Order: sequence, then structure tokens, then C-alpha cells
Amino acid sequence: MYALLRISSTVPPRHQQEGRMMRYTDEQAYAVYTPDAKNLVVVAGAGSGKTHVLVSRFLYLLEKNADWPLNAIVAITFTKKAAAEMRDRVRAGLEARYFAEVADSAEARRWAGLLAGMDSARIDTIHGLCGDLLRTNAAEAGIDPGFAILDEIDAALLLDDVIDDVILRAIENGDDGGAMVALLETYTEKAIRDVLAETRLHAVDLPEADAEALVAAWREHFEQSARATMTRTLQRIDALAQETAIPTGCKRGQTLRDLRAMADAISAGEPPDYQIDAMTRFDLRGGSKKQWASDETFNEAKHIIEDARDWARANTFDTAQEAEAARLVIYWSQVIATVRDAYRAAKQQAAALDFDDLERLTRELLTTAGASAVSRYRGREIKHLMVDEFQDTNADQWAIVRALADLDAPETLFVVGDPKQSIYAFRGADVSVFGAVCAAISDSDAGCEASLSRSFRTHRPLVQTFNHLFGALLRRDDESEASAYQVTLGVPMSAQRDQPPSDAPCVEMLLIGEETDEENAETRRRWEADEIASRIHALVAERRLIYDREADATRPVQYGDFAILFRGMTRVSLYEAVFKARGLPFITLSGRGYYDRQEVWDLQNALAAIYNPADDLALSAALRSPLFTLSDEALFALRTGDSPTRLWEAMQSPSAERLPAADRPRLAFAVATLRGLRGMAGRVTIAELLRELLARTGYMATLSALPDGVQRRANVEKLIEKAEKSGRVTLSDFLRYLAQMSDKEAREGEAPTLSEGTVNIMTVHASKGLEFPVVVLADASHTGRGTASDVVYDARYGLGCKVPPPPDDEKADKTRYIYSRIQALEKERETAENLRLLYVAATRAQDLLIVSGQAKLSKNGGFSAGGSTWLARLIEAFALADRIAPDAAPQLLDVWPDVPPLRVHMPVGRTAHAEIGAAGSFAWPDVSGAEPTAPPLTAPILADGASAHASAHHLAATHIADLGSIRHTPPHERRFYRDRIRRRVLYDAPNNIRTVSQQRDGRQQGRYIGQIVHEALRHWHLPKHTGAGQLERILTAYAWRHGITDAAQAAGIVSACHDLLERFERSKTYHALENARQVYREMPFIYKRDDYIIHGVIDVVYQTAAGDWVVADYKTGVVRGGDYRRHARRYHLQLGIYASALAAQLGEEPSALVHYIRGGKDQPVTISREAWREALADTPLDENIRAALAGDDDHTQETSAR
Repeated sequence: MYALLRISSTVPPRHQQEGRMMRYTDEQAYAVYTPDAKNLVVVAGAGSGKTHVLVSRFLYLLEKNADWPLNAIVAITFTKKAAAEMRDRVRAGLEARYFAEVADSAEARRWAGLLAGMDSARIDTIHGLCGDLLRTNAAEAGIDPGFAILDEIDAALLLDDVIDDVILRAIENGDDGGAMVALLETYTEKAIRDVLAETRLHAVDLPEADAEALVAAWREHFEQSARATMTRTLQRIDALAQETAIPTGCKRGQTLRDLRAMADAISAGEPPDYQIDAMTRFDLRGGSKKQWASDETFNEAKHIIEDARDWARANTFDTAQEAEAARLVIYWSQVIATVRDAYRAAKQQAAALDFDDLERLTRELLTTAGASAVSRYRGREIKHLMVDEFQDTNADQWAIVRALADLDAPETLFVVGDPKQSIYAFRGADVSVFGAVCAAISDSDAGCEASLSRSFRTHRPLVQTFNHLFGALLRRDDESEASAYQVTLGVPMSAQRDQPPSDAPCVEMLLIGEETDEENAETRRRWEADEIASRIHALVAERRLIYDREADATRPVQYGDFAILFRGMTRVSLYEAVFKARGLPFITLSGRGYYDRQEVWDLQNALAAIYNPADDLALSAALRSPLFTLSDEALFALRTGDSPTRLWEAMQSPSAERLPAADRPRLAFAVATLRGLRGMAGRVTIAELLRELLARTGYMATLSALPDGVQRRANVEKLIEKAEKSGRVTLSDFLRYLAQMSDKEAREGEAPTLSEGTVNIMTVHASKGLEFPVVVLADASHTGRGTASDVVYDARYGLGCKVPPPPDDEKADKTRYIYSRIQALEKERETAENLRLLYVAATRAQDLLIVSGQAKLSKNGGFSAGGSTWLARLIEAFALADRIAPDAAPQLLDVWPDVPPLRVHMPVGRTAHAEIGAAGSFAWPDVSGAEPTAPPLTAPILADGASAHASAHHLAATHIADLGSIRHTPPHERRFYRDRIRRRVLYDAPNNIRTVSQQRDGRQQGRYIGQIVHEALRHWHLPKHTGAGQLERILTAYAWRHGITDAAQAAGIVSACHDLLERFERSKTYHALENARQVYREMPFIYKRDDYIIHGVIDVVYQTAAGDWVVADYKTGVVRGGDYRRHARRYHLQLGIYASALAAQLGEEPSALVHYIRGGKDQPVTISREAWREALADTPLDENIRAALAGDDDHTQETSAR
């Protein structure tokens, strides 16, 4: 066997270095061999060969400890890709060691045995390790060992469903003691949902104290902060007084003396409110420089006063206002806890864990007092633990590592990372943990810290530039509360390559100025893209030399050597349009771009139209796309004249004389194709449905003929791949999955294609771990504006919340102390991470770094990028503000003595290519003197807001039901229904589409049961009319159609539906229908009232034996308290619309009823003609729709009282 292995095995060339003795630097040698056998934390700079060191140490430990099995060493990586690479490298090293031994010797057999066990080696991500530990110790952890792991999107979808249920239960049943209702009175439903979807809040310590105790705690924080701040202010004033006497006859000097007296009082413990209020009114004007020792001391006095004033304005404390915030915090705490518990229960019922669960449960498993798992693993089964990218861990992960590795025992732990490259806070990474770990290991007798500071990536001049630059940018303010999240440069890097491949500057700045006042940021970004393309073309044309690591030689640069990195991909399409126009070959590898690609939209729209033909927007987009190629004239013809309300209906009976001749066969083909695919939906997989759509339409062939055809085809194939991998079995669920993927921006890139020589476009996050000869940091003036959450958290301050301003004063300052303090801390942390992100971006460059962005002329005459953007920081660090000017030729500017000059270019004369993506080559006509008129097919837009309800011209029956609920629900519930009707009408937003249920999930059963019972009643599938076996098969088929594929869950739902249908057979409604002269079920209607077109479907219309007509509506919800008659009042308006629509056709007014399927013997609830007439009379649609869309609670309450 071993001889065969020797003949057939080869070591991959790229991993051969792991298979032979390498020459290490002194730092690397210490990290690999650690002569004193200590636990080691290694701070590894960018490009320092840390992965090689990690693998070499893994192999060395196996060499040193001949009795260790392979699984005695556990290696944890940050990503699955990194785990796979490390596994490959370790395998290559084992093979090399096997081949180095004499055939069939004891050592050869040992290495062969280790090699044979590589498939089960413990080289995995932290979540992979947690999963293994939990499955092995499932009984002790109290979980199902067969648990599924929810990825980020699946977890978000499940959580959305939980939030839906919690909100509905709280409104209908008051399950949370009124907390949700109180929040709905203050915040919008969307704001509440956004907060509850933040899973990080599920893991924090939620306050259980009352509001008064919270205010007292906040007050203590406030006073402590004031004393600390004023102590520092006193120190600054005293330091200034050492340099100069504070003048007495100067306004600024007197203000400084007043400030000192106030700071003394606060530092001594006096309540700070009076002094802080006085500080907010400090006037910085006035004062005489002549009375001060120097301009510097005069200006320093101003800075001290200004800082104190700004601090005071941001740190006021009003006890009454804080009490309001505390009350809301308690409500938020209760609701968050409710959602957290419901989410955990849903996961438990589905036998599933998300990533947070994996960490939390593993930490509990290993750190609970007396945990047997620790003694079983630490020092026994696990001899040595290695952790890569440790800067991106968090407290839970460190607790797991610490439990598995004994810090007091030698050579049990090896961690490597670089705090300067910690850029994943949005995934829960906490850079402060790295500092704490360094201290914990270094302070232990069995541990120490080491560095890897030799760059094998970058040449000396660029390394020295980075040392200067980031030595200036990466600073720690020890007085800041966020200091633990700030990092410094640390040990400066040195370079393995001494000489650059070219004598040209290794750092270039490409600055886009303002040529005219009318230019906007979008125009300047296009100009910037044009200049980037020109520079790349020029570098390739001039054959700029770069270093080729594979060949260990220099060569001319090629397009494939460039990477264009973006901080965010929101505006990347602007750059892509210009790059295409300039003939720059590129591929977008990461970012938001994938879900914005037209070909992806085409297929999503087609799927949406197949799922719901009534979705006019999706249907028209699909028809207009290359799938069916209908013209705009055809779409216009289908939507004008006497065409039906819905586009799908118009397509099936088009007006031949209005439809262009060329479009008639295309329309017939579209109808046949969509009808056929709709018939297949639910019977084939989503991937098969997509392939059938592509086959029938020839879409792939069409894409091949378009620009970027190869890329477009690859993107379509990627969508099919996602359909296969998603595990979704229903159209609704897959569409919801795609929507969630797009909303969450899962850093999805375009499908990679096998084209050589293309510029790589990606986010900085996606470039982590990569390197390129030339890196372009584009849009470096991007501000990265974020939206503050309504609820924030900090371990020191606890939970804080924003208090919305009152409706009558939107500009009122409702910021509260604790919220503003936490927000300020978060801003400091974000600023620190943005600087680390800049470090990661810049250090991807091997030979040349180009930074581009927009610079503006500042008030003092110099140039800046404004704010704290990357470009602003760089201009400040390089001291360029007063040294740059627009010029057709680049400038070479010296910055530091031991580095090459910068190449700085601020071009003038924007080229025509800068307009690409806006209007292309189209020239807008001069209409400056023309009278503005509306296009012939549209009406003028009213300026007075009188048509704010225009989007509500077409109303669905569900809108009317919400309108009735606004009138007949308690005040605290009205906001929920008002927000829902606003969302449905103004934004045409549907209800959440429920996820497919492949696991047992009892939360959704009530909703599924209601939908299935409705469907059975529609077709009159009842126990007395359908055989028991046949009815069970029908109900099971309905369950499958709704996405319920778990057999046990489906059986439970079918049984519940059967019981409800039997109950219905005992009701008065059933007997009335059985004896009716005529019965019409699921009757669609369109009815015009008060300038509105109302459409919907009536559950059932029947004529009694006595000849009277009745409209009936089924309800399957549970009514709190069982007062069905009172509850039915909210449906009087809806049933009145139904009755009026029927009366218009029959010439006589019907009576109405609401039948609650889950109700008792008092069903149905009859609504007399007088009652529904009164509802219609009291609720003028125009007036009430306006009020609902405007959020007018006063009007709603007034109408409700009438």
C-alpha cells in the first residue's frame, strides 16, 4: 500500500514549501519552534507569512510529539476557505515527510497513518468545531444531536416569522402585558421590526429594574462622566497656565477662569447641571491675542473652551425626559425578551441552531461549573489548540478557546492575528478581545507574545510609506471610553524585497475637484472612474514593471494585476458603466452588484409573475425583458382602453386592433409559456422550473449576443445553482429567500468567469487575505453614512433607546443622555474600524497603491475631502492640503525623507466619458424658456398634496378590512392597522410570504390551518361530502401547496383542519348553505365607490330558501375573550362593500354575516342591512383613506366616535 502511495502521490507545487525545510526569519523560527515551549500569541503584520508559520507549527508539533494522534491538534480558522487551504497545506507537508522516510519504515508508517486521517482532521471554523462538540455532547447540552444549522439567511427568515407572530399575538391577545402596544404607540411597526431583527440584542443583559432605578443608574453614569471630563479639563487649563499667565482683562481669559471654577465645582462632587447649562452658552468670540504669551496659547485657550462647550451641549440630563426614555427601555426589554424566547422555541421545535446558538451553547457546555466536557477535552483529547485570525473573535469564542486550552500549562495554545486587520464588527468580531488575550497570555508564566514583522508581499519603499502613514493614523486615546477598540501600528514592518520593480512612485493620489458649482457627486464619480480607467490603460501601455511572485522576477503589468477596491458597493454601477465605455476589461467579484444585475432581475420577475400573475409590475418587467421582448407599445395597448384591471387578464383577451402586429405572436407565446410554467410550479424544483423557462424562451442564447454575454450567462447559472442549494421547494419561499438575500446584502458577487487578464473589482472585505501588484482604492471620499438604530446597547451603560419627536414638532430634540452616550461610543468604534479597513485595503498592494476620490476647496484655500473619510485622513497625514492644485500634469511631492515622492494628480477638463451612465451621448434639448406641460398621458402633479391618496385609487378588500379595524379597535391597536394599510397602499407591499415548513414548527400552524380550511370550503370538501381517505389526501395536498413538507407536521395540520370542518358542518351557516337555492363560492368582484375601484373575492354568496341573498365571510383567527359580535364590528365596512357590490348587480340589498370557524355555537355573527349601511355612511372612503395614509389619529378617533 505504501509503495503504491509513493508512486501515485505528488505534492502540489504551491504547497511544496510546507514539505521541505525552509529558511525562516528569526521571528518565524521562534513562532514555529518556540524553544521555551510556551503558549504563544503572535501578532502577524500584513503579508508576513502567518499561514505558512501556522502550518509549519502544526507539522512541527506532530514531529516533536510522536505519540500524538492527528486530532490532538485542533486548528480554528476564520472561514471555510481558509480551513480548506490549511488542510491542503498540512496534507502536502505530511506527504513530503512520508516521502522523505525510508519505505516501510516505522516513521514512514506513522506519517502514512497521519496522512490517512486527514479527512477527519480537526481543522475547521469556530462554528464547525462548536457543531462537532455539541453533537458529541448533545445530551449534556440538552439538544437534539441531529440539529440543523441555519445559515444567516435562513435564520433571518425564521426570525421574521417569529416577529410577525409576536406582534400579532401582542395586539390581539396582549401576550406581553402591553409592552408591544406601548411601543406601537411611539414607534412605527417597521422601526420595531428592525430592532427586533437585531440578534445581537438577544444576547445582552436586559434590564429587569423599574424605570426609576434605571434613571438613578443613568444619573450616576452622568455625574461620573462629568467629573472625569472636568478633571481632564482642569489638567489642560493648568498645563496652559504653566506656559502663560491667564490675562484678567481679556474676554477669553475670563471665560477660561469661569470654566476653571465650574470644573473645580464638578470635580469636587457638586451636581453638574447648573455648570453644564452655563457652559453651553460660552461665546468663543472676542479676546485679545496681545494679552497672551503667543498665538498658540491664545488658540489653545479657545480649543479648551470650545471642547467644554461642545461636551456640555452633548451631555445634558433632564430627569423627566430620562424617565420617559427609561419607561420605553423597559418596554423594549420586555419585547426583545419575548422575541428572543419565541425565536429560541421556534429553533428548538425545528431542531435547528443558528451561529449564535453554536457559540452560546458551546460556551455553556464548556464553562458551566463541573462541566465534564472540559476535563474530557482539555489536555487529554485536545493537546494543542491553534487559532488563526484571532483579531476577529469575540468574547464567547475566547471563552470556548480558554476552556479547551489550559493557559497555565505550557505549549497548549497558539493564536495568531493582527488587531490592525480586525474589520468584521458587523459579524460580531470584537477587537478588544485580542488585547485582553495578549495580556492574559503574556501575564501567564506559561505564555508570551511574539511578532511577525517582515513583509514578504511589499517592497521596502512601500513598506516604509505604510509605516509612516499608519503610524500617524492608528492612534489610541487612552482617555477615551473606546480606547480598547483603537489600535496602534505596533512593531513597524520591514521588507523582504529591498528594491521596487520600478523607479516610479509607489503611491499615487488621483483627486477629482469641482470644475463648476453645478456638479454633483455622481458626476464627479463618473469623472473619477474615467480617470481610473485612463491611468490603468496608461500603466499597461507603458509596460510598468511589477514583481511576479510565482516567477520570482519582474515583468510588465497586465490588466489582471489590478484590483479596484471599494469600501462599499452601493455606487459601483456608476464606475462599471464608465469602465465599459472605456474598454477596460473587468470583473466584479464581490458586493451588492449580483442582485442588481438585469439578467437576475429578469428571472426573478418571471418567477414572481408565475407565482402571482396579479403582480402587474413583475409581469410587465418580465414581458419587456429579453425573455418575451414585448414592446412598450404593446404594454401600453394592454393597459389602455377597455382593458381589464389586471395585466394578466388583459393578456388573455387582448384588443387585436390596438396591439402591434409584431407583438401578437410574442404575447401569445408569453401567455402560453407563463401558463404552462404556472402549471408546473409546485410539481418540479425551482431549478427545474428555471431551466424550463430558459429552454422555452431561448434566454441564454439571447444573453450570449449581448455585451458581457459570458458574464451574464454565468450569473444566470449562479441563480440556478442558488435555487438548487437553497433547499426551497415552493416559489413563494424561494422568492422570499432571494429578497432576504438581497436585503441582507450577503456580499454576493457576480459569478466568477474563467477569463484571463481582467481587472478585479471587489469590496475591501472580500480582498482580505489576497494581494495584487497594483491596488486602486476607489471612491476614497465615500462617507459611509449609516442609519442609527432606535435601540442601542453597551455593556457599561446597558440598553438605550431613541425617543421619537412628537408629531407636531418633528425637529424637537428628543435625544436622551444614555442613548447619546452609547451612540457616541459606537461612532468612535466605527471610526477606529474604518481606519483598520483602510489599513487592510492599502496593504493588499505589492508594488503600487493608487488612491482616488473627490477633493474640495476648503474655506482656508486648501483642498480637503471633508469629514473623516479615507481621503481626508490621507490628505492630512501626507500634509497635502496646501500643496495640491488642479493641473493637467501630475505633481511629484515629497512627504517623508526615506520614502519616494507621491504622484499627485488633480486633473482638469473632464472628458466626455465622465457622462457615461447618466445620459450617454444623448444631448438634452434646451427647454429653459418653454412653458412646463404635462405629458399627454399623465396629469400634472399637484403641488398642494391634494392627491396624496392617488396611489390608493385601486383598493383591495383587505385594505377595507384594515380601514374598518382602524375604526373599531382600541387606540393602541390603531397604529398597527394604519401602518399596514399605508404599507399596502402606498408601497404596494404584500404581507410577508411564509417560509416553507420542512421542520416541525407549531407557531405557523394556526395560519396554515386557516388557509387550508378556506380552500376546502371553497371547493366544499367536507367530511360529509368527501370520503375520509379522499379528504385526507386533499387536505395533505393543500398542505404541500403551502410548503408544509414535514410529514408529521402535515398530519397534525390535516387533523386540525378536519376537526374544524366537522365543527363547521354543525353550524347554522352550513345548514343554510345546504338548503340554499343558489350558492357562489369565491366570487370575484370589482366595485366603484367614491372615486375608488375596489376589488376582491367574496368567500360565499348564497340565496336562502326564502329567496333572500346573503354575503358571508369566513374568519379563522382566534378572538381574545370570545366576544365575536364585538370583534365583527371591524368587518361591517368590508361586508358593506361586498353587499353594495352585490346589490349593484342584483338590484336588491343582501344581508351579511361573518362566520368564525373557530367560534362556538353562537356562529355566525349576522350583520343586518342597517348595520352595514351605517358603516358605509359613517366611513366616507375618500376622507378616511386620506386620514389613514396621513397617519391622522385625531381624525380616526373622531370618526370612530361618530
